[in-house]
Amino acid sequence: MHISPSEFGMMRPADFAVALRVYNEGEDERAKWQADLVRGLAWKVIVPWLKTKPKSLHSFWPMPWDTEEAAVQMTREERVASINKFLSEIQCDVEEEKPES
Repeated sequence: MHISPSEFGMMRPADFAVALRVYNEGEDERAKWQADLVRGLAWKVIVPWLKTKPKSLHSFWPMPWDTEEAAVQMTREERVASINKFLSEIQCDVEEEKPES
């Protein structure tokens, strides 16, 4: 939180709660920015190899902070199945692209 021990010692609990909330909001925004950067990079790298192209970046890789319409709530089993399906599609696309020897 970038506060010294003496500043911490002088804070009232309510002041600390506010400072912690503000700090956490900043960290959340930083994490969202980094995740969106990774999502955009994955979009640019992976989508050209797919047969069926996702309609949008948000449908390609929904994040919790996207709009509720774009975010997909899945159970763990559904996520595993979705990842396996995605990986099998990539594998099929790559195998078809291989030049014959």
